[in-house]
Amino acid sequence: MLTQPALALWPGSPQDMARLLQVWLFAAAAAALLLGAWRGGVTRPAGLWALWMLGWGGASVWAAAQPWAAAREAGLFLGMAALALAVRQFMQASPQAARALAWLLVGSSALYGVLYVLVSVLALAQGNFLSEEMAMGYANPRHLNHVQTLLLPVLAALTLQSEQRLARAAQVALALQCVVLSSCQGRATFLSLASVTALLLWQWRFLPARAMLLALRPLLVSALVGVVVAALLYGLWGGLIAHQSYRYAPLSDPSSLGTRWRLCADALMQFSISPILGVGPMHLAANTGLPAAHPHNAYVQLLTEWGIFWALGAGILFLSMARRAYGVLANPATPAGVGEGLALGAAAAFLASLVDACFSGNWVMPQSQTLLAVLLGVLAAQGAAAPAPSRSPAWPARILCGCLLLGLLAQALVTAQEWHPNGPTLHGAPSLAREKLQPRFWVDGNI
Repeated sequence: MLTQPALALWPGSPQDMARLLQVWLFAAAAAALLLGAWRGGVTRPAGLWALWMLGWGGASVWAAAQPWAAAREAGLFLGMAALALAVRQFMQASPQAARALAWLLVGSSALYGVLYVLVSVLALAQGNFLSEEMAMGYANPRHLNHVQTLLLPVLAALTLQSEQRLARAAQVALALQCVVLSSCQGRATFLSLASVTALLLWQWRFLPARAMLLALRPLLVSALVGVVVAALLYGLWGGLIAHQSYRYAPLSDPSSLGTRWRLCADALMQFSISPILGVGPMHLAANTGLPAAHPHNAYVQLLTEWGIFWALGAGILFLSMARRAYGVLANPATPAGVGEGLALGAAAAFLASLVDACFSGNWVMPQSQTLLAVLLGVLAAQGAAAPAPSRSPAWPARILCGCLLLGLLAQALVTAQEWHPNGPTLHGAPSLAREKLQPRFWVDGNI
């Protein structure tokens, strides 16, 4: 989050640089687990679920047309798991962990919002504002919106907790991010946040209206300020809505809703050919005849690429985490402390990401993948019993963490060798013209 604005200054695609940073972060998370962050054992249901996922996932990778590319995608999901577990243990081990993470998210959000507004003002003053080019550190504004789907619920929840300095900072960051979102006109993000807001209001429907408004006043004021500033800045001065808006694509464009339906239909056709093991992780990127390397629907993507049995295990995880998130939202009390506020935000963010996943590749892009893993770790730590003190992890956990570290470290080393400012590609990938970018692992995402 803190490095995102700087990625705009780095040579090459910001997504490629974010991917490089991501895989090294995943390796560091696995190292933290190995060096002692792992505490306690694994329950029998969780162990059986992990064996199911590893078994069917390994079979899908092995059966893929290009197992090496499939293994790279599997490494990203394993890295997300390692980061989520590391964050979970960090949250349980330190009473100050929630405050540190909250300030990191709030501070980086405010920093990005300030820079975005400043660059927008300069562009408007010069008469060359294009919202597609304002998403500093992201390949396009949609990738920024994927992150905002996760980030805005966290900022909103932190405005409600009791630590006043953090609450005021969260209000500023939320207002700035609302300016950014309004200028990008992120449709899936708007829909995702509206869905979670409706669910939250339904859960709090028995509260007195006056008490609810008083509790939500900081959040509402911040959001309203952000929307008004965006309307004044981009609508009236820049004429953004009138003639310089982000133009929604025609049906023939890859980003249009019609083309996304075609992508999903093609993916489901491929699934019908290989329903058990799927076509292979990342292998939708092997179809160079399509206008994108993923179907812009995370559920269809997992089903098609990994097969029905692995997708079933993933669905069990989603339902389990959604149940936990729903339980957090069902508490009608406003968060009393930073930890409760962060948990409320993580719960709302995860549910919003489930909606966003119906329309986008938010589980494909490195920035949203990383933030989702962090928030899943926060959500997993909520309500979980603190692990008993132990001198060292049990030897099976050490072996598993060691294997995970070796795999993720190999992934990071290979990724570092592939990275190049003129455009990295996976080993064995075809060389494509720059106008045919199809983001997946690297921005030129085909295999």
